[in-house]
Amino acid sequence: MLVRMFGNRDFSSFWNVPFATFEVPLEEKGIIGVSILKQVISTGSYAKTKHVLQSKLIPRQSSRG
Repeated sequence: MLVRMFGNRDFSSFWNVPFATFEVPLEEKGIIGVSILKQVISTGSYAKTKHVLQSKLIPRQSSRG
């Protein structure tokens, strides 16, 4: 069984062998999304800019040798 864990959700550490995961800045991601949505609602279009969010690896037992 292949299981991928992203976002460092609470259940990522509850497996028999806790899975390594990535912590994603969900609040910042939501703020950017709402900002884009507000721009589309008010102007009918949006600036196509690239947003790079800083994520980090959360190593757990599954990634230790």
